Amino acid sequence: MLLIAGCRAEKISTENPETETPVESRLSLFFSGDYMQHLPQVNSARRPDGSFDYTGTLTNLSPFFKNADFSILNFETTISERNFTGYPCFHSPKAAMCYLKEVGVKVLMLANNHCCDGGEQGIRTTLAVADSCGFLRSGVYADSADYRRYHPLILQKGEIRLAILNYTYGTNGLPVPAGVIVNHIDTALIRQDLKEARRHKATDIIVFYHWGQEYQPYPDKQQKQLADWTHQQGVTLVVGSHPHVIQPIESVVQDSVVNRITLYSLGNLISNQPEPDCKGALSFYIELVRTKGVPTRYENGAYLFHWVGIDRQVNKTDYSVIPVFSADSLLIPGVSDIGLDIFTEQAYKLITPSAGIKEITSYPPAEN
Repeated sequence: MLLIAGCRAEKISTENPETETPVESRLSLFFSGDYMQHLPQVNSARRPDGSFDYTGTLTNLSPFFKNADFSILNFETTISERNFTGYPCFHSPKAAMCYLKEVGVKVLMLANNHCCDGGEQGIRTTLAVADSCGFLRSGVYADSADYRRYHPLILQKGEIRLAILNYTYGTNGLPVPAGVIVNHIDTALIRQDLKEARRHKATDIIVFYHWGQEYQPYPDKQQKQLADWTHQQGVTLVVGSHPHVIQPIESVVQDSVVNRITLYSLGNLISNQPEPDCKGALSFYIELVRTKGVPTRYENGAYLFHWVGIDRQVNKTDYSVIPVFSADSLLIPGVSDIGLDIFTEQAYKLITPSAGIKEITSYPPAEN
């Protein structure tokens, strides 16, 4: 029926609200680890005219990035206009970042031990390029105004308002430039940020830490303590980066409800590090499901093992990240698969299916 009030007509529902089906919101996430840019990778992307082309390096993961509402990774380099370098101070071309948007990445975690490699100019250039490419971002801010704009980062879909907070253990001893803000791991700061996220009406919070010991396959005492503390603050999912190798996934499920998931380290998404455990890594998919007034459920958790295929030729080196399940058909035997068996043997010891979490062994369905 229509109720006429002055010149305004309003539709009045005659249905019983108690009989209406609650609207369910579902937000999907796909997390990946360290996006590195060692100098051989930069040189591989360099073209004769001086431009850079990264096409192909992440093509095989693009369907997974695009299948999620938000794909998120640790961007572990800085952007520079010239004088590109690799380890120990990373300065990469703009194309290295903008290519990620082409393959479906939407959100960058920037708080890591290399975020100050380029000093103030490197930070400002990195943030400016991220904004120009259309990325959402967290962890590093040009100034207090930038901090207020992006912190906390809120991702919203329907009834879900997800806050993502990003922190690093340090910046390799490099000072944070005056005025610039880098989120460091500090429980007093994090506790305040959690309160702020909830003040912004976040229904859920995920914390992404840059932590741990490099090249160690198991989390250290500090990681475990910080993860436990973070979960006690009401955070269901904790994601980790920095060790450059994968570390175990821990999950707690009670009465078929996921109470907590800790991804201690996802490893390198892509790098030039030659060791098998650095060439292999995992990405993680999860869905947040919520109806109004009901706590969010975390469903369909799944991990994808992938491998950096490196084909070193006389005049160039090609890099291509390959899902392990398709390695037999996509890698060049005896060339780009060297060390894959070593990685997979270790990976299946560290990561095994558990309640609410399984392995991804096929591509997502193609969009209609």
